[in-house]
Amino acid sequence: MSDKFTAPCSRYYGCQGNDLRLYSRDDGKVDFVECASCGLIWRDLTSCADERTFDEVYFQNKGYDKKWEHKVLKSHLLLNILEKFCVPGKILDVGPGLGYNMFAARQRGWQVEGLDVSDFVIKSLESKDLIVHKGDIFDLKHGDYDVVFMKHVLEHYQDPFAALNHVGSLLKQNGLILVMVPNSEHRKAQKLRNKYKFYSHKENGIEHYVYFNKKTLRDILEFSGFAILQEDYPFFDKGKNSLGCLLSRLFRRWSSRLRLNQELLVIAGQRQGSGQANMQHFEPK
Repeated sequence: MSDKFTAPCSRYYGCQGNDLRLYSRDDGKVDFVECASCGLIWRDLTSCADERTFDEVYFQNKGYDKKWEHKVLKSHLLLNILEKFCVPGKILDVGPGLGYNMFAARQRGWQVEGLDVSDFVIKSLESKDLIVHKGDIFDLKHGDYDVVFMKHVLEHYQDPFAALNHVGSLLKQNGLILVMVPNSEHRKAQKLRNKYKFYSHKENGIEHYVYFNKKTLRDILEFSGFAILQEDYPFFDKGKNSLGCLLSRLFRRWSSRLRLNQELLVIAGQRQGSGQANMQHFEPK
């Protein structure tokens, strides 16, 4: 592990550099370090500054085009949960991939926009008559969104604190954020470390900059001006559900209890006074 790497948590939480401990090393190609103070797991950028290109080949290798119906069904499941806390309004899907969430949200009456850096993604979404902007979250200077949807996106930011801060500035008052991220406490990932895809240079190791568990995800959202409304999948949902949605929700809930879930789900609401009006909240300690 390099002594030169400074984790973003030191700038916001005040964690010390000597709190960092080597967590995983993939043949010297990429190191991940864990902060003993806050629990966040960071990619050591001095060991690997590589970035993934999200082009057509990437999505073909993932086989996303063959999973359309399953992915759209999963999106409806997430929207069922989200709509416990709001009615359909204006939603921004950050990193929408091939558009499963956007497609499902449009079916439910949401006003949908996407945001992505990939020319391939933008072309694909526009072919489905979906509105999509080019760039990342910091390229949007203004917004009036009821919801920002960040499904497997936050882990792609070197500074997730700054990303959440900016999301807050794009939301309407009392706006919501839906976040899904990989679960660092997934039993297999904890056991295998560098042999698991999260920390492998050949797989997610060059895509992701930070990993969260349930506590660290809750902490960063609360620090960033959000109040947690929902963690994990609920046991019961009064919304319209197919039997498949019900079984999927229950399976995911029990998987979470047994640490078999690979991803975490949180829905949070912006606290009054956060966002642009409370920017000093995000000043590093």
